[in-house]
Amino acid sequence: MPSTSTAPATLSVTQYTAPYLIGALTLGPDGNVWFIPQSGTTASVANVSSGAITTYNAQPASESSCINDFGLREEAITSGPGGTLWISVFCGESMQVGFWGFNVLTTGGIVTANVVTQYDPLIIQGATTGSDGNVWSDTIDPSNAAAVVEFPATSTGPAQGCSIGLPAESAIVTGPDGALWLPSENGSNGQLLRVTTGCEITVVATLAGTSFDVNTIVSAGGSLWVLDRGHGAVVRFSTGGASTSYAIPNSFGGSGDLASSATSNYVYFSDTKNGDVGRVNITTGAVQEFPIAISGAVFHPTDLAIDASGNVWANCGSVLLKMSISN
Repeated sequence: MPSTSTAPATLSVTQYTAPYLIGALTLGPDGNVWFIPQSGTTASVANVSSGAITTYNAQPASESSCINDFGLREEAITSGPGGTLWISVFCGESMQVGFWGFNVLTTGGIVTANVVTQYDPLIIQGATTGSDGNVWSDTIDPSNAAAVVEFPATSTGPAQGCSIGLPAESAIVTGPDGALWLPSENGSNGQLLRVTTGCEITVVATLAGTSFDVNTIVSAGGSLWVLDRGHGAVVRFSTGGASTSYAIPNSFGGSGDLASSATSNYVYFSDTKNGDVGRVNITTGAVQEFPIAISGAVFHPTDLAIDASGNVWANCGSVLLKMSISN
């Protein structure tokens, strides 16, 4: 009987020099990769075909006074309603009047403010477009009290806030059921939270003795996926709370990111400390992991984005990586 063999999967890497130290990135509504700086008031886009990078001013003129006093923090970026990019922003200090909310950027570089001026402004840690078409964010106030806040797509400012009352959630995603899902750490327990757009809050699952990376969560294959940094695993949850853990092959460095896309049958993960990227096959559960190295240089990927061709884009500080995995 003839035998067949499959060549091992390989990782191909292309690097692009960023115009600044990258703070966060996302796949934009135009199919390109958008990113923001660790410090500054700009946003950039990398064309996924050519790698060409264009930078836009992302500061509305109306914010100049506060920014002159305190500076601006761009916290995160996400694709929002109407083909726009929503950049979460914070300006101020504790016990001062400042603003928080979003600067909304078109793919052509036109920016408008959707912010709230208040004493002790909140900090947005992550955002997602909800099933209702509005943008939902997870926030903390100066006392570290957490809430999920809705920003309507067709008006300015928040419409409602849902107080969470649990610590350490820093990422949010719209799940397959249309609800909002967040990872949380409560003491030595990892928890998965479900929040409806009507502010009904449920702890769907608790894994004792587990430390979730609360900075990342994705929805893929009808499930929710989180990163178990304590045990070095990617964990898949059903919307009912049943969990399956997929061990990361190499010793995990303690932090990373998850990403997927509507056109991919994989959930991808990064290991920031060790400079690896990997993937979990959604159908089979098979896990693959690859070191990232170019001419002996090791890179440390943080957040990831997956383009329509299945390429993995990674934030490596001053370098933007485009990676393709064969097989």
